[in-house]
Amino acid sequence: MRCHICDGQVVNGRCRDCGMYYPAEEGRYYLNEMRENEKPVKSSSPEKVNELNKKVNLSEQYKEQKKQSDKEEKKRKEAYRKLSGDKKSGKSVMLPTLLILVSLVLALIRAVEKHQENFAVSEILESETQEAVENVNIYEENQVDFDYLEDYLDDMEQGDITEIVLESGEYIVGCQVPEGTYRISAEQIEDREVYLMIKDPEGEDMEEWYLTDTYPEDGIYRIEDIELHDGEKLYISGNQMMIFYSENASYDVQESMENPLTETVVVEERVQIAGEDFPAGWYDVQLIKGKADFWYGDQEGLRMDTQITETPDIYRNIYLEDGMKVFMKPSEGAESEVLLTPSEVIYE
Repeated sequence: MRCHICDGQVVNGRCRDCGMYYPAEEGRYYLNEMRENEKPVKSSSPEKVNELNKKVNLSEQYKEQKKQSDKEEKKRKEAYRKLSGDKKSGKSVMLPTLLILVSLVLALIRAVEKHQENFAVSEILESETQEAVENVNIYEENQVDFDYLEDYLDDMEQGDITEIVLESGEYIVGCQVPEGTYRISAEQIEDREVYLMIKDPEGEDMEEWYLTDTYPEDGIYRIEDIELHDGEKLYISGNQMMIFYSENASYDVQESMENPLTETVVVEERVQIAGEDFPAGWYDVQLIKGKADFWYGDQEGLRMDTQITETPDIYRNIYLEDGMKVFMKPSEGAESEVLLTPSEVIYE
């Protein structure tokens, strides 16, 4: 049996879908339908029978119309449910698809930005790499200078403590005197000029000091922080000893050799030529007595005097090469004696 309301299945007198109650057949009442005991008897008039039949027919038509209307309503509801389900399904499909498309677009944008960042970083790295290569080339080109400077500073900072006493004469830095920074001092003696000159033999650079122009402390003249470099030549005059003190003197000095000359030369009051009148080589000039001026080569004359200290006046280490001229002249007509004595040691 089907429900007249929703066309649902009727079980045990009640519709499963809408809950409509349907009593048992026995005792059921149908609208506009007579029961057996209410039907007209045969003796009823034809007019009443026709009237009752009309009522019965109208009831049957109503039931049929009602049943047809219920079926159409059910179809409409079913169609509505399908349509609603399709729309929801469409929305549920389109939403994930839209999210996927948005994610893909964002990923593509991020990939483009990442590529641009990588390209910019690549350009920066390439520029920095090129600059580093150029710096390495510059460093390699100047490495020799840097190494030399480092070695020089190491020698200057880690050298020996050295104290050397030098008499008047000529000395070469790196031979008789190690390279370094010195404090130079000399004793204060009346009427004695103490003179120091440092000259670069390969140029015109020259420095001069008259120690007597400085203010003596406790009877000692001093000049501080005098830098001496290999190859420079020192000129000391005044028949005065100087003390050279350094705390960073270089370890590297040239080894000396024995002087092959052995003969002493007497300097006369005339021009004498090295290599002709006497052998060329290394000599010390000595004034044995008196007072005199001594000239050699293109150097200015040495003024030598034994009367101040009452000892011989000595000027060490002059090199007289072939063809160089020497001569002496006594001062104020005093009797003077000047000798050329071979230096104790020589250097190449």
